[in-house]
Order: sequence, then structure tokens, then C-alpha cells
Amino acid sequence: MFGEESVKVRLFERKRLVGGDVIRDFCDVCDIDMQQGDWVMPETENEALSHTALSILRSFNGLAANDPRLQRHSKQQLRGYLLQQVQTITDDFGRVLPSRASAEMFYERFAEGNEWIADRWLNGQGFEMSFDDYPLHAAEAPEVAGIDERLDQLIDAYIPGQKTVAQRIGGAIKRRVGNG
Repeated sequence: MFGEESVKVRLFERKRLVGGDVIRDFCDVCDIDMQQGDWVMPETENEALSHTALSILRSFNGLAANDPRLQRHSKQQLRGYLLQQVQTITDDFGRVLPSRASAEMFYERFAEGNEWIADRWLNGQGFEMSFDDYPLHAAEAPEVAGIDERLDQLIDAYIPGQKTVAQRIGGAIKRRVGNG
């Protein structure tokens, strides 16, 4: 069993990560020397999904677990694969953000838990609470045609057993530390 002393809580804010990178930060926390071995750093992925990609994921999330469109795959099986696939989808809509007030209300729903975590494990240094990047008024989300068809194409292309980038990295780390 792992005790509480084994827990290392980190904030996922680029400017607070070692080298501004989650992999370098993880390796630093775990005392993994990235200078040894033949590390190949993956390209940065999933920084901000396009509006079209998010629309596809919303459509997927709305499917019932027994929806025939899933072709007998579980949603759990498909989720990682879909996340990987939609990262490359671009569009001309740009980021479609909620209003500043909506973002602040969403943040407030978790403020008590975030504060507890910050006090307990982060010396009171919680998330940055700036909402300046959010517009005062949300723009109407553009309608994207063909979302269900695009989702169906992605599901059709799924091959069971495919590993996501995260699964491949996890396997590489296990092999590196000798547990796999």
C-alpha cells in the first residue's frame, strides 16, 4: 500500500511545470534522469481541441452504452482512441469559450475542494484564478454539419487493441523502471 507521503500533488499549469512540460515535470518528481537512454519527446498534443473535435466528443458522450453505433465496443474502449483521433481535427471556428461569468461559476463549484488540496499539499498555492481570457459575453457556438457522420467514421476505423499515446508512454515507463 502507498501512504499519503507517497502522494505528490502537482498543478497542471504550464508555467509551474518543470521545463513547462508535463513529461519533464513527471520525470523530475520521480527522479528519472532523462539524459540517460534514448528518450524521444512526443509532439505536444491536445493543447486545445477545435470546436469540431469538441462537438464530436459531445456527440460521443451523449451515446447510451448500448447504442448500436458503438458496434459492440464499450465507450471505455473507444474513449481514448477518439481523444487521440480528434486532436488532429482543425476548423476555422477558433476557440469557442464560455462567458467570463460562466467560467467563474464553474470554477466556484470546485473552489472549496481546490482550496483544501492547495492547503493540504501545495502550501496554499492553488490554481491561478484569472478569467481575463474569457469574453464578457459568450459567442453563440457555431453549428457544425455532419458531426454524427464523422463520429460514425471514427468508430468504423477503430481497431480493438490500438493503444493511445498515454498507454504507450505508460508502458514505456513501466519497462524503464523494470515493472513490465
